[in-house]
Amino acid sequence: MLWYCCNRSSDEKWNDATVTYWGIADLVSGSGSQRGYYVNERANGDRDWGVFEGKITTSGNEGTIEGTWKASGGTGALNGLNGSGTYKGRMVSPTEVENTWEGSYQLA
Repeated sequence: MLWYCCNRSSDEKWNDATVTYWGIADLVSGSGSQRGYYVNERANGDRDWGVFEGKITTSGNEGTIEGTWKASGGTGALNGLNGSGTYKGRMVSPTEVENTWEGSYQLA
């Protein structure tokens, strides 16, 4: 799966950044594991990237996701970025997901 979306954040480094993430889900009877990669890109070209892994649970037409993320680098003002945290989300349609990402980061 490949997803694009915009970040909304009180932290100016992430607000309005476009996130692209791609990964794979291994589901049995609608539930299972999820693992993948993400990159956030800002209008000025600065980027950060990392990995995520978690679980997907479905029931009827509803699906939830939750897991952990780990940042592993960045460019421009985000050079030397590292951080980690958690995410939770829900599938609002077959092609739409709403996620909340929380955690902390440090810049070198």
